Amino acid sequence: MFSGCTSLNYVKVNFTDWNSSSSSTKEWVSGVASSGTFVCPSGLDVSTTGTSKVPSGWTIVQYDVDGTLASGGLSTFCCSNSFTVTGATPYIVTSINENSVTISEVSGRIPANTGIILVGNEGDDYLITYTTDGEAADVSGNKLLGTTAHTLTSILKGDYTYLMAVNGTAGEFQNYIGEYFPANRAYLLDNSSAGAKSLIFDGETSGISTTEVTNGSAIKFVKNGKLYIRRGHSLYNAQGVKIK
Repeated sequence: MFSGCTSLNYVKVNFTDWNSSSSSTKEWVSGVASSGTFVCPSGLDVSTTGTSKVPSGWTIVQYDVDGTLASGGLSTFCCSNSFTVTGATPYIVTSINENSVTISEVSGRIPANTGIILVGNEGDDYLITYTTDGEAADVSGNKLLGTTAHTLTSILKGDYTYLMAVNGTAGEFQNYIGEYFPANRAYLLDNSSAGAKSLIFDGETSGISTTEVTNGSAIKFVKNGKLYIRRGHSLYNAQGVKIK
């Protein structure tokens, strides 16, 4: 499959059993780069390396859940295990206001049953790895709640008027009106307003002081006193010049 691809240094697979893929992976990485990254589910046996399995000399990254950041580069996650995140930056909600919520970046191992917002670039893949190793992130004061199973919205709402879910396209929390709320997602409960709540990044953590949504998927924010606009993977300054 990849035999002879001397510049290849990254492979990601989704299967968990070499036996079911033995014919398709025979000599599949013969002649690839001498170093690289092999990404696979935690259930795959990676104890053997070689031209028909994990390339020798490569770094192995195993995950339990993978996903893709939605439009606007935002998603949410929650599960019953403690975990780490790669490919996106985890945030918690520290305050809820009438028209906005303040979010703060956290680092370290995310405790079980903690709702988080994942922030990155639209379309990027992120990996969730279950682990009990490492220092736990400080998620005290987090307003986000989370689901670990497909749940009736009415049960989650309880006595609250609104259940709000993050909208990646608009970069904000919006009132969720579906009958069921999906598993492994985070939400907010609120009685103040049915209107959308924009995301305000905590300036002390990220250097971003304000943010607002323009034209659907474009996010405008101020960082270190300068205005920037993010559209998908690209970042522009106030004059519309692409920075990256």
